[in-house]
Amino acid sequence: MMEPKKENFMDKIREKHPNAYRPWTTEEDMKFERLALEGKKVDELALIFERQKGGIRSPLKKMGLERIGRKK
Repeated sequence: MMEPKKENFMDKIREKHPNAYRPWTTEEDMKFERLALEGKKVDELALIFERQKGGIRSPLKKMGLERIGRKK
């Protein structure tokens, strides 16, 4: 019975963020790093990649770029 709840949870999130919780492709990784280095903010990256802000902050942190995506 837990599965339908999980599905509904994911469906609701993906209505607004279609790529939420999906793995990143190599191409997305490369584009993400380039845009982050260009100074795109977390909000902008979330819109571009159709992901939640947390799904943007996490890879920024892993890349050591967490300061780049912050608002000034």
